[in-house]
Amino acid sequence: MAVQAMREYDATHPDEIKLLEFKGAIFHESRVGSTLIANMLSSLPDARVYSESRPPVMALNYACQKQSSDCTHDLVSEAVYMMRRVSRHNPARYMFWKLQSAATWQLETFTRALPHIPWIFVYRDPVQVMVSHFQDAQKHNGPPKCAQRQRNRPPPIVVKLLERYFDDQLSMYRGKQLARAVSVEQYCAAHLASLTNTAISVLQQSSQGRAVNYELLPDLLWNDLLTNHFQYNASDVEIARMQEQARVYSKGGVGKTSKLDKVGIFENDSRRKEQAASTAIRSAAQGALQESYEQLEALSMHTRQDN
Repeated sequence: MAVQAMREYDATHPDEIKLLEFKGAIFHESRVGSTLIANMLSSLPDARVYSESRPPVMALNYACQKQSSDCTHDLVSEAVYMMRRVSRHNPARYMFWKLQSAATWQLETFTRALPHIPWIFVYRDPVQVMVSHFQDAQKHNGPPKCAQRQRNRPPPIVVKLLERYFDDQLSMYRGKQLARAVSVEQYCAAHLASLTNTAISVLQQSSQGRAVNYELLPDLLWNDLLTNHFQYNASDVEIARMQEQARVYSKGGVGKTSKLDKVGIFENDSRRKEQAASTAIRSAAQGALQESYEQLEALSMHTRQDN
C-alpha cells in the first residue's frame, strides 16, 4: 500500500521526484574485494551505491514465508522502486547494489524478481579467502566470521556440504551435531562453499551474471565490466577517479595505501596469504572449495571470451 501510494505521488509530481536507473548488483564470497568495487563505483559522480543496505537483503530473505511464489518477487520490486526514488535535483542518475555475502543464498530469488538486471559474483582462490578470514579474526580476538554464521543453527545447505565433504572424518555425527564437531577451518570452508556453489548454480542459468576473480581487480571494472556488462560508459576522468579510489584500502579506512593499486603489489598480497596458510586451512579449502573454484574459473573464462 505504501509503495503504491508513492508510485501515485511520483506520477503526479515529476518535477519533484525522479527514478535512478538500476545498473547492476554485486554478490560475493566475502573477503574478495567487493567493497573495493563498491567504493570505486561510488566515485562516479552520477552513481549511487547502496553497500550492504538492509532493505534488499530483508526483501530477499523474509518476504516469502508462505506458499505464494510471487510474494518475494513483489517485495523485491518494491524495495528496488523505493531505493530508486531521489529528488529531481539529486545529481545521481544510476544505482548499484553491493549486497551482503549471505545474500548469495537468495541469488536465484534476485534473478527471478529482476531478470534483466546485470549482476556479478566475486570470488577468490580458496586458500587466500580463508587466510583473509582468519587474519581478520585475529585482529578482533574472535573466531572468523565465516565460522560464526549460524553455526549453532546451520542452514541446510551448509549441513549438506559438511556431510558431503567431511562426513567420512566424523561419521558418528549428523546434521547440527556435525556442524559443531568439525573444526573451525572445516566449517568456514563449508560456509564459503555454500556461497560459491549457489552462485555457480545460478550463473549456469542466468544470462545476466558474470563470475569475477579477485585477481583481475581493479582493472577489470573499468576495462570490461562497466562498459560490457553494466552498460555504463565511463569517461577518462571517471576512470581516473576510480583508479585513485583503488589506491585506498576498501575496508581499512582513509589514509592507507591499497594493496590493489599495482598488479605487482596485488600479486604479492596473494602470495603472502598463500604462505600464511596453515595445514588445516589448506586441507579444508582443498576439500570443500577447490572444486567450486575451478568451476567458477571456467565460467569466468567463458564470459570473458564472450565479451
